[in-house]
Amino acid sequence: MSELCSRTVILPMIILVFLFFTQSFSGSNMVSYYTVTIFQMAKIPINENFAAILVAAQYVIGYTMSSFTVTRAGRRTLLFISLVIMCLANVAAGLTLIFYSTPSTGDLLDIEESLAVDDLEIHVGHDVSTTNFTVTVQDNLTNTDGQNSWISGIPMVSCILITFGYGCGLGPVPFILFGELFPASVRGSASSITAFLRSITVFLSIKVFPNLLDWFGIGGSFISCAVVCLAALVISYFAVPETKGMDTQDLENIYKKKLPRVLEAQESVMTTATDVSSLEDSSTNE
Repeated sequence: MSELCSRTVILPMIILVFLFFTQSFSGSNMVSYYTVTIFQMAKIPINENFAAILVAAQYVIGYTMSSFTVTRAGRRTLLFISLVIMCLANVAAGLTLIFYSTPSTGDLLDIEESLAVDDLEIHVGHDVSTTNFTVTVQDNLTNTDGQNSWISGIPMVSCILITFGYGCGLGPVPFILFGELFPASVRGSASSITAFLRSITVFLSIKVFPNLLDWFGIGGSFISCAVVCLAALVISYFAVPETKGMDTQDLENIYKKKLPRVLEAQESVMTTATDVSSLEDSSTNE
């Protein structure tokens, strides 16, 4: 129990829970739950259901690509690229839906929520067994006479980039770090606790998103996801270690408390003196 409360367990657990929080609030869940609604608001020129399938397929492409690049590019690199892509895509979708979709009467979205979650499973992907929403959308997307027809494609491209970005970095990297950052002696227990905390972040994202849509509209919700991605990018730069090429001993030493420089120097001097003494003894014996 004392080892579970040690620095080498608590720090990686905080980092992983933060990354899982970012997963839940990065926009990928927004896209998964409201793809058809977003496309109806944007009045895309193709069938919304087909476009939703196209967007969902980007998860497969992203995960497939990450499986080939994670050992070459490194964990941090994939994570940073993923967060940048998702941040920019969220901004593009948010601004488009804010400035080119205005409500005719009342709120932008009138949501009657019927949400049931039977089980939250821990796996790479999305953790919702049942999610049902009845959504009434009223919009006036500026698309008259085709002069702004290209604008209607921005939300669709943004959703594709969000799901692709999630699959190529933010989705797989935390799960890779799952098996690398915790010490081997407590890896099972620490991973179970972290997985439990992750399920809480997933549950919160499911419950909070309808309120975000009610308060800020779907465009504002995308902007809030962009802020989460930007914050995660900055924090990850300073907090998430690069584990590429490290062996087991190196991984377990990442979060061990380092000695002050004075003590390190003293330890180095003592080690050198011991080595010299051993050499002198061996030469005397000869």
